[in-house]
Amino acid sequence: MNYLDELRRELARVGIGGARAARIVEELADHLACDPDADLGSPRLVAERFADELGLAGTRRAAKLGFGALALVAALLAAAAADARYPQHVHDARAVALTGLLLFASAQVAFVAGVLALVRGLRRSLSGAERRLVLRRTSVALGAGAVTCCALLVHGSVFRPMPSAWIALTLAAGAVPLPFLGYAASSVRAAARLTPPGGRAPGLSRDLPGPLGRHARAVLATLVVAAVGLVVVQGAFFERSASEGPSRGLVELAGLALGTAVLGRVLGLFS
Repeated sequence: MNYLDELRRELARVGIGGARAARIVEELADHLACDPDADLGSPRLVAERFADELGLAGTRRAAKLGFGALALVAALLAAAAADARYPQHVHDARAVALTGLLLFASAQVAFVAGVLALVRGLRRSLSGAERRLVLRRTSVALGAGAVTCCALLVHGSVFRPMPSAWIALTLAAGAVPLPFLGYAASSVRAAARLTPPGGRAPGLSRDLPGPLGRHARAVLATLVVAAVGLVVVQGAFFERSASEGPSRGLVELAGLALGTAVLGRVLGLFS
């Protein structure tokens, strides 16, 4: 087996195939044709270097595409919410409440996971374990974004009576981002094929700037308190009720506690 054949085999081993592998082999073949005695390094080392460079670029691209797709979801969701004129009585209040709660919860998960993926993905250097963490965060964000879109589609379908223009806007807001989320998900899969297994990535401390990184748990607790406080104030202000704000705050606190317990390690919140 000559050098180029062995290189093809090593490229396939690290997840590089198809046209990309063909271009790499062709480039090195041209180099060897010009200088048959050139020391290119072992095929294994060359393949691993290409996989590392391409995997890092692919991971960053996936994080950016994912964040962009989620930004589209957020913009369309905000447009639908801003145009809503809620009636005092609805036909299926339970379905409306459940889909609204699912919308609220999944949108928060998508936002948190997407921001965490982008923050870590934009760092200057990333180990293989950190790249896997970025891709995992992006996958969670895209999944939550897809749930948000589906919940919005159902929400727009069951919320009656509402103006037909609002229903059309809501259904469009749920449907339009789905292809973009799918495209971003394909970039995650492509980058994952080039990401080696093994190792453990640092937790939230590496996402925070300067001295804040040494107090990651305190920062996390502060963000939880701020989020619950915002919900309490918002509920009390808009509903003009002394009980509505605290009750919504308790729901928010329970949701955040459950989300942290279920997704905390998946998202790398803890070292």
